[in-house]
Amino acid sequence: MKWLWGLVLLGLAGCVSQEALARQRHYEEQQYQAQLARRCLGFGMTPGTSAFAQCLSQVDQANELRRAAIRTAILGGDMLHQRQTPIQ
Repeated sequence: MKWLWGLVLLGLAGCVSQEALARQRHYEEQQYQAQLARRCLGFGMTPGTSAFAQCLSQVDQANELRRAAIRTAILGGDMLHQRQTPIQ
């Protein structure tokens, strides 16, 4: 009977951890967006303009390329086979 309660508690813990994981991902995404915005503000861009939106996109793309290069360096993969969007 104890094992049954253990399974129930484990199942509940799994639900809570998934919920907590979703909250954490949401928080991290908000922090990342704020980081992008601070970077573009630092470049002198004005929020709400097309130049600001383009800056956000370019900084995000540059970050993704940087992460891909790091993954490649760590894993020894080939970046040439990854889909890359050129920065305009």
